[in-house]
Amino acid sequence: MENKKGGGVTYPYGFFAAGIHSGIKKNGKKDLSLIYSHFPCVGAGTFTTNKFKSYSVIWSIKNIKNPVYAVIINSGNANACNGKENYSKTKEVVKKLAEKLNIKENNILFSSTGIIGKPLPYSEIISSLDELIKNLSRDRHKEAAEGITTTDTFIKEFQVDTGIEGRKKVVSIGGMAKGAGMINPDMATMLSFITTDAVIEKKALDIALKEGVNNSFNMITVDNDTSTNDMVVCLANGAARNKRIHYGTKDYFEFAEKLKETCVNLAKMIAKDGEGATKFIEVKVKGGWC
Repeated sequence: MENKKGGGVTYPYGFFAAGIHSGIKKNGKKDLSLIYSHFPCVGAGTFTTNKFKSYSVIWSIKNIKNPVYAVIINSGNANACNGKENYSKTKEVVKKLAEKLNIKENNILFSSTGIIGKPLPYSEIISSLDELIKNLSRDRHKEAAEGITTTDTFIKEFQVDTGIEGRKKVVSIGGMAKGAGMINPDMATMLSFITTDAVIEKKALDIALKEGVNNSFNMITVDNDTSTNDMVVCLANGAARNKRIHYGTKDYFEFAEKLKETCVNLAKMIAKDGEGATKFIEVKVKGGWC
């Protein structure tokens, strides 16, 4: 069984995406993206260690424990270090999106990337929500990947099938990422959104994502800065209808390996696209002591 539709974050069944220009970026490029699942998702995430976290990150950390239906991402504005009133603006964006999608506010994650210290342009975002939702499609994963970029020179997507059979289809994983500067070990101005149609317990997803991130995103460096905004989120909507994956089982290790493969491939794309980078160096050490 193969998944022949969609790609990136829409490769797994039941996920839709969109990316549009809302007016945040003055150059007319896409700056607002949405990932949406028809089914409630188990979520796992790793977030910046910077003490000055973006309000978008703060919102997502608070709500990653809830069933997730949607992730909204804006680029061009970091929504960080911009005054407490911008947390209210963050919540207002989420409230309006929840109303339009007919879901609860705590079923939505928020992510931002861009210039630090500027007010969140929430009016531009809110006025663009109808168009954003209208554009949701399995075919618009590339537009969504473009909408999260800042100084990136190319979009970053990856997808893979696992060896886990479900009643609906084989379990698959897809993802997109952005990042070009401020990439220091422990992620730093980089965002990655990974989707899967696996049925998996939250504990297993949490551990698999943590291991995947530690062996990928946390091993790359570009300019030694640590961002206020970095996050890696993985959403599992269960649409493949496989036997539930529990930590430590054969299916878990198969899933975790494919999730790590996704993280590694996206992380390598980020490193290759580092600001001013002309070389990509990968070091493999065997028999070393640390």
